Amino acid sequence: MYRPAAASTSEAAAGYVEGDFEYVELTNISAALTLDLTNVRFTKGVDFDLAKGTIRNLPPGGRVLVVKNAGAFNMRY
Repeated sequence: MYRPAAASTSEAAAGYVEGDFEYVELTNISAALTLDLTNVRFTKGVDFDLAKGTIRNLPPGGRVLVVKNAGAFNMRY
């Protein structure tokens, strides 16, 4: 979600702006291979180093979300 809708009245009242609701979803489409995310980083647009996160491996069929602002994400989604 690289261009989310503007913050609603309640979201804006909580201090969130449109960009706070951005996220990227990663999906492992393999049926057998677990992906090692240790050295995966986003450096353009979203700045996130998965090595600093809590998920280090993505099992077959697994999904993980990289969110810009966890509070905003939880409020909206």
